[in-house]
Amino acid sequence: MAQQLSGPEALERHGFSSVPAITVRGFLAWGLSEVGEFEEAEMWARQGIELSGQVKNLFSTAIIQACSGVAYLRHGKIDAAFKQLQEGYALSREADSRSEFE
Repeated sequence: MAQQLSGPEALERHGFSSVPAITVRGFLAWGLSEVGEFEEAEMWARQGIELSGQVKNLFSTAIIQACSGVAYLRHGKIDAAFKQLQEGYALSREADSRSEFE
């Protein structure tokens, strides 16, 4: 799916709240890190972070930062994990994001 969301379509929302090309890469990074595929997980995380820098979608950016933070944490890269998780948290607080459950 992530490869289908490449090229010119990668930065489009396709009717979703987030940018699917970014969120898919985040969930791939997270999932791959859970099964020990750290190199591939980090590749997808980097791609998602790079794409998030090209769009103004706070939801997508927060998702990729959270997912990549978890992937780095699973790999034992605490500094990289902390950086991503801290940036995602700060972005969410700054945007005054609230879930529908609050």
